[in-house]
Amino acid sequence: MPPFSLPSFLSSRPKLSLSLSSFLSLLRANSPSRSLPRPVLCLGLLEVLKLLLSSERRASGRELLLLVEAVGGEVALISTDAALTNVVGRVMKSVRDEVEAAYAAAAAGAAADQRGGEGDGASNPPALARQPSLTSTLFPPPPPGSPELLYAAAETERLRSLSLGEAALEPEEGTAAEEGTAASSGSERRSQILPLPPHYSSTRPALSDLMESISEIHNDISTSHTALDDVAHLHLADQDTVLTYGESRTLTSFLRAASKKRSFQVLHAPVPGVYAGSPPSPSPHVSSLLAAGVPVTAIPASNVPPAASQSSVLLLSAHLVLANGGILAPAGSLLAATAAVSSRRPVVVVADLSYKLTRRYPHGGQDTLNSLLSPSPLLPPDFDPPKCLEAVRPARDYVPPEMLELLVTNLGTWKPSYVYRLLQDSFCEQDPAEFA
Repeated sequence: MPPFSLPSFLSSRPKLSLSLSSFLSLLRANSPSRSLPRPVLCLGLLEVLKLLLSSERRASGRELLLLVEAVGGEVALISTDAALTNVVGRVMKSVRDEVEAAYAAAAAGAAADQRGGEGDGASNPPALARQPSLTSTLFPPPPPGSPELLYAAAETERLRSLSLGEAALEPEEGTAAEEGTAASSGSERRSQILPLPPHYSSTRPALSDLMESISEIHNDISTSHTALDDVAHLHLADQDTVLTYGESRTLTSFLRAASKKRSFQVLHAPVPGVYAGSPPSPSPHVSSLLAAGVPVTAIPASNVPPAASQSSVLLLSAHLVLANGGILAPAGSLLAATAAVSSRRPVVVVADLSYKLTRRYPHGGQDTLNSLLSPSPLLPPDFDPPKCLEAVRPARDYVPPEMLELLVTNLGTWKPSYVYRLLQDSFCEQDPAEFA
C-alpha cells in the first residue's frame, strides 16, 4: 500500500487546503507579544480536523488516522505547544474508538447471520447441557468474530509465513513496505502509528458517530471554565487566606466564582519580570479580583516563603499536566510549592485537562518542555554583566506530584496518582505522544 502524503491528499481538495493553510499561518503569526489564548488555538485546530475528516465519507480507519497524524506533524513543525499535540491525540483516540465499534458491530452482524443460516433443524438432536468450568467462568474466551480473535489469527498467519520463509519473497502489507515514506518529498515523514491492525484498512467508522465524538472534545474545551467555576466554592472556606502565584485566566475565573459563595482574601505574587515598571502597574489577575470584590494583597515573589506559612492553601495554575501527575507551572512555582509543603499547607492545582493533559513524562527534569526567556527584564537597565556571568531565565518550573495535594479539573477532582487513568480515557498507547 503506498505511503500517505498530505500534499497529494490536499492537491485535489483546494477548500480543505485553504483551511489548513490559514490555521498554520495563524500559528506562525502567534508571537509571544500578541499570542492568542490557547483554548482558541485548540478549538481552531479541532475545527480544521473536523472539516478534513467530515470530507472523507468513504475513507477507512487507516486513512483517517494517517490524515490526522499528518496534520499533527505539520502543526508540530510550527508550534512547540504540547496542547495542540494533545488535541490531535484525542482526535486519533476518537477515530480508533469508532473504528473498533464499527468493526465489532460488523463482526457481530456476521456472526448473527451465520447462526441464522444454520436453521433450527428438527432432525438435529439438542446438545446436552454442559456445566461451564471455573476457568471459563473467570476467564471467558472472546466471542467469535471479535477483533481480538481476528487480529490473533492474522498474527499467527504472519508468524507461520515467517517460519516458512515466505516473507522474503513478498513484503507484507503493514510492515516495512507500509512504514516507509517517499524520501523524495520533504513534506512526507515516516508514520509512527504503523503497522495498524489489518481490519483498519477495510473498516469505515460511522462518520456521524465520529463527528459527535469530536464535538464532545470541542464542548470539553469550550466549557472547561464553567465546569471549574461550578465547583470552586467546594475547595475554599470562609476566612481562608489563599496564596496564588503567577497569572492565569483559569485561576482568576476560579477565584471569582468562589467569591460568590465564600469570603476569603488573596495573597498574590506575580512572576518576576512580567510586570516591570516604575511605578509597577497592577496585573490583570489582581485587577479582575478587585473588581469582583475579592480582597487582594500583592506581594513580591521574594516574600512567597514567609507568606506560605500565613496562608491556608496555595493555588497554582498548570501549563501542562504530565503523565506522572506532576505539572509544568510558571517559573517560581517550585519555590512556592516547596515553601507550602514545608509549612504543611496543601498545594492545589487548578487546570483544564481538556487540552493540558499530556502523555509526556518529565525525563528532562526542570528542562522538560521548557524554554528560556530573555533575562533583561530582571536586570537593572544600566547593568553591565561581566563575561563570566550567565543569566538563565526559564519560562516554567516542573513541580513533582509528591508536592501536590489535589488536581481540580474540569473532569473532576483527583489525586495526582489518578492521572494514569485519565490518560487511558483520553489517548491510545499506540499513538505518538509527540509528532515532531
